[in-house]
Amino acid sequence: TTNRDVIFGVKSGAVGYGKISNRISAKLKAEVEAIRKQIASGKIVVRAQAPPATTG
Repeated sequence: TTNRDVIFGVKSGAVGYGKISNRISAKLKAEVEAIRKQIASGKIVVRAQAPPATTG
């Protein structure tokens, strides 16, 4: 065992989406898949965002 950070994301397959309905067009499915690949490759960078502060 080593002490290191492990990042789970789109590239590792840990983040994604479930089965897409057949009611969604093949064109839209292809567009979503193209964007997923761009995120996985690093071409599109998704910035982490902190959760909103709680009040009360």
